[in-house]
Amino acid sequence: MDIKDTISNWLQELSATETIPKSIKGLYFGLKGTLEGYAIYLTGAKSYDENDDDWACEIDYEPKNKYLILPVQDSICQWTLLKKTRETLKELLANHKLKSQLFNKFDHIALGFDDGELVTVK
Repeated sequence: MDIKDTISNWLQELSATETIPKSIKGLYFGLKGTLEGYAIYLTGAKSYDENDDDWACEIDYEPKNKYLILPVQDSICQWTLLKKTRETLKELLANHKLKSQLFNKFDHIALGFDDGELVTVK
């Protein structure tokens, strides 16, 4: 299974099982290295500040299935993984079914490595 299919299945599962509180203003997809390679995770924050990436450090929402191990080589460059994951998320979040079920109310969705700068997904 490739990264797009893996993330798509995860987002569909979250869409079917999660309700994000109305108080959440921004979603953050974090990337991090693990013993298995790389993982992506989802959190939500009650505040959003386009000039301060620290909003993503506020964890006011976490889904039960927060983490997903990504099917990528350990040797992949972090910038390549960030770019590929961003493109995948942008495409998947534009999908009407996912958008209407879980992600439709969010204007602020970001992605990044825990120790790096955020990039805008939406």
